[in-house]
Amino acid sequence: MAATLNAKKIFGDVVSKGVGNLMIDYTKDPAKLTTSTENSINIALAPSFGKLREDVKKLDDALVGIVAISTKEIEKLAPIDRTFEKMRSILLQNPAIEAWVDETGNTGDYHATDALIKSSTNDFKFDGSPDSAIVEEALTFMSKLIKDPDVVDSLKFDKKAMANIVAQSGATVRNFETFFSASEYEEKNVLEVGVLRYPDLDNPFVKLYRVKFSAVRDCKRIIWHETNKNYLKGEVDIQKFKPRDSTWANVTKDLRQKAVASVIAMLDDL
Repeated sequence: MAATLNAKKIFGDVVSKGVGNLMIDYTKDPAKLTTSTENSINIALAPSFGKLREDVKKLDDALVGIVAISTKEIEKLAPIDRTFEKMRSILLQNPAIEAWVDETGNTGDYHATDALIKSSTNDFKFDGSPDSAIVEEALTFMSKLIKDPDVVDSLKFDKKAMANIVAQSGATVRNFETFFSASEYEEKNVLEVGVLRYPDLDNPFVKLYRVKFSAVRDCKRIIWHETNKNYLKGEVDIQKFKPRDSTWANVTKDLRQKAVASVIAMLDDL
């Protein structure tokens, strides 16, 4: 745990640029980002530091300790392997970390889905210049879905980045129309990103996020009446983690201090 941690080296450009700006880079040079076989944009893991820099010395040292551990676990994986499922599995298997559970037995395992529905592909402006009102609506939609302002801020999803998501969704939906038949549903990933949300006083746990946006076209025809829905589908998965008390009870003060020092050094280098 005392090993040097370098967030810029571990996470790459996403630390300084954020996902939104990397998406803009992608439109200029697709080779700069990892893309799936379906050409959706995939950024395996991005950090969200919240107020950790200000709060780190006020947090329980075991909590700061699992910051060091989780960061080291990420460093061991190639970027392409840093999926939500892989990271969740690795953290749950670590003897110093466990899933967060509240006093009523509810876990921090959370999933939410919502949709920004439009009746026409033109609402998404597939020519790459979406209406500013639609972009604002999409930004609000995303913020409500994620519910964590620090995560939204760290992703750097500004109007320009969200315009890219909306435009790409519109282009995808329009492509569906070339082969669409009645009573069909088609969905395609536009963006998927994982986020490691570091703790602070307001959020005293490590949180792992997956944020996913898909373009959807849903066509239904009943006798002579046809209905078409085109929409941006958003999904978020969250898993909360905390220190495993039984393990940390046996961790020496010296080792705890070294772990805290490594995290402070990482934050000072940002």
